[in-house]
Amino acid sequence: MSAPMNLPTAPTRKPANIDLHVGRRLRALRLLRELSQEALAERIGLTFQQIQKYEKGVNRISASRLQQFADTLNVKPQFFFDADQDPGTHGSQNALPLDLIFDRDVAAMVNAFGQITDAGIRRAIVDHIRSLAACCTEPRKADQ
Repeated sequence: MSAPMNLPTAPTRKPANIDLHVGRRLRALRLLRELSQEALAERIGLTFQQIQKYEKGVNRISASRLQQFADTLNVKPQFFFDADQDPGTHGSQNALPLDLIFDRDVAAMVNAFGQITDAGIRRAIVDHIRSLAACCTEPRKADQ
């Protein structure tokens, strides 16, 4: 019997920062549009696994595929590159960090809020959320 051969393995590629950025923007936009990976994949003609790889930056998105995503999600291709606020950073206090949109609850809340047409109700909701945020961001006193 011969000893097993140690075959060389292919080096693992770390995604480039721009691939990660574009993937994060794709995911955020998909969530805002309330689409599952499967639904987006079907519209584009891909598998949901391919969408996962694009969103994680594992696979690079070609220019023609990026145009398909832009057309399907109703944005300009430049949307995927814009860095008014870099994903993963919170920028100014009033800016909405892109990484926060990755949360399904936040995306659902934004979509639902957008359907409310009464300005008074919208203001009341915002005021309520601000008061909750102020309450929850203050340090809690230790239970005695």
